[in-house]
Amino acid sequence: MSPHYLIKGQTITITSEEAGTSHGEVIESTCPALLPDLPFSREAPDAAQLRTEYGNLTDSEIVRTILQESKVRTIALIAHMHEGRPVCFVALGDGNGNWRDLQGAALAIQPIGRNFEASDIT
Repeated sequence: MSPHYLIKGQTITITSEEAGTSHGEVIESTCPALLPDLPFSREAPDAAQLRTEYGNLTDSEIVRTILQESKVRTIALIAHMHEGRPVCFVALGDGNGNWRDLQGAALAIQPIGRNFEASDIT
């Protein structure tokens, strides 16, 4: 089973059906409530629709609401090598050891070393 939490600097193995297995490093890990307040990008295709659907919420509040509705408890930015190039991607965790990417594909994440739990995160 994948760990419930990831912490910055942790080395991990990531496996997905589409990309296979690779090693990576957790660049950042946080909860939705601690995400910075940022507006939607001008290129965000659904921004106007989301603003209409969610009414008077700010862009950041919309994102936090969507993450809460999707039962996302942890957001991790992970760096790894993909096809010989360094890349980063976002992994979304539900707090029960289930992880997925932004497209919803399941990820198996295994720490290299020990697992971390909520009490390790300050």
